[in-house]
Amino acid sequence: MRSGALVPDLMICNMIKARIRDTDCERGVILDGFPRTRVQAQTLDSYLSEFKARRTVHLIVVLLLVDRASLVQRIANRRTCPTCAVVYSTLDRSQAQNDICDFDGSHLVTREDDREQAVRRRLELYEQQTTPVVCHYAKNKKLVEINANFTTGEVTMKILAALHDLAP
Repeated sequence: MRSGALVPDLMICNMIKARIRDTDCERGVILDGFPRTRVQAQTLDSYLSEFKARRTVHLIVVLLLVDRASLVQRIANRRTCPTCAVVYSTLDRSQAQNDICDFDGSHLVTREDDREQAVRRRLELYEQQTTPVVCHYAKNKKLVEINANFTTGEVTMKILAALHDLAP
């Protein structure tokens, strides 16, 4: 994580498969940041096809489009509570007063993988490894692109509208 590298495919795929087998996932799941590689996408597609015999499966992949400079700025300005894991932004001063968590009073920290150099490396890896995944899901008509250069609330509304429009 410190170097900005992604979690190995086998490890993350096993984690995802174990998690979506849980009964609380029977009505659906949202996977944030997965799949990121061709192997992950193939594993997910294969695993979901096994479910089709037992339950209805609808896959919609949401790609959030953000210009690179904004993305680096957003990530590099994140602060995390080491106790409860709530994430704050220094760009929105109303969220965290004096770098103290609003919930438990812990001092907020910058994660190692949120430092600018690690962020830039992660973005390079993301572009190399995820472009084939995006193309795969676009070709299979499973991809919806959302302009995410807006506030969290606005982006959330765009995602919900797109999912509503695409839901069977």
